[in-house]
Amino acid sequence: MTFVLFKEFWFYIFLLISVILFFRFFSTLIDAYSAKVLAIIGVVALIILFYKRRNFRKTKVAGKLIIEPDFISYSINSEWTKIKIEEINDLKINYNGYLGLHMGSVVSNGDFNRIRFQSKNIKHDYQFDLDSEKSLEVLSSIFKEWYKRKMKFKEYKLGQRSFLINVKNSYEDIQKLKESFEIDW
Repeated sequence: MTFVLFKEFWFYIFLLISVILFFRFFSTLIDAYSAKVLAIIGVVALIILFYKRRNFRKTKVAGKLIIEPDFISYSINSEWTKIKIEEINDLKINYNGYLGLHMGSVVSNGDFNRIRFQSKNIKHDYQFDLDSEKSLEVLSSIFKEWYKRKMKFKEYKLGQRSFLINVKNSYEDIQKLKESFEIDW
């Protein structure tokens, strides 16, 4: 949903400085025209590496998954299956980032999120992508709706138990959440 290649202003600054430095370095070794060509080639190589790092998924799409407040739908080979939320047991959702999320020095691809549940004695386990911060907000609003309905599910952020994608809840906050939403922590 979002185009993250040139999202940051600092990337433009980095490119400008790279061109200047490449040109100066190469102009001390060879003539000015060749130095310009090598500087441009170097910057294009940086852009390609940056683009590849951020925009190529490590996983391949095998089907589609739609998470809604009332249903979870998935398709494999173009056949859609729709399961009512009330028919789902042992629902666990692991959130590990959306496309372009900066986590320290790493940029998330958004493709290591997972949903697990059981329905009609069949265990389901799906990996899903979050393409933007907006898709995370939509997922969070669905969680909020489920909590209001006192639905039993567990959410995790980067492997840690969370509430509405927040892992920094105090002990007192957790106790209030458990009581008001009947959550098993």
